[in-house]
Amino acid sequence: MFKRKWHGALTVFVALCVGVGVLFLRPKMENPETIRIYKVVTPDLKPRPTKSGIEETDVVPSHSHGHNDDSSHKHFHGAESHSHAAETPISNGESDWRDDGVFDSSSSEVNPWEQTYLEQEFIDTDDTYPPRDWHKTENPELRAEYLHAQLLKQFGDIPEVHIIGEYHLEHIARGKKRTYNIHLTYLEALNTLFPNAGTANTITEMKQAKANGVKFVYE
Repeated sequence: MFKRKWHGALTVFVALCVGVGVLFLRPKMENPETIRIYKVVTPDLKPRPTKSGIEETDVVPSHSHGHNDDSSHKHFHGAESHSHAAETPISNGESDWRDDGVFDSSSSEVNPWEQTYLEQEFIDTDDTYPPRDWHKTENPELRAEYLHAQLLKQFGDIPEVHIIGEYHLEHIARGKKRTYNIHLTYLEALNTLFPNAGTANTITEMKQAKANGVKFVYE
């Protein structure tokens, strides 16, 4: 039994998935409008080697569409950029983050989106669940199940863990249509486990837009 630290593969995965669906609600809400939110797409998590040793995740460009008909509405797409260390050879007997399965969330000085860890002792066996390389799983439903299991291991059996797990399984992996309430509840749960200013601002702006009569349409 020993302690290991698992680098932020889970947080990068969650951040990227959410980034495709997160709204950047910047327009003035003086007149009621319609905001269309498109289906979440699971990003490719395969690492790319770089000369500097740092890998920068591609940013999905944000843009808006204006229509001059009577039912004018706008489209918002956006993703936050996240950087993380590329894979490097292990030397001097140090642990490899790819061999670890948990986080250490004890440090309050670290940005939770950039690096989140949880120190926890566990038995190193062949039946470790979820697998240490679960984030490389190509099957969307299986990856969602692994994500749920990893969150349970990190945070325990709490409502936020089940909300995030169900959202990734039903609405990301299986493509089930979302609603405003489902999306908002998911973002609130995500911000509880992984506090982030961008997510908090999105939640606030969604609520303000809804109060101003803006209609949310999920494709």
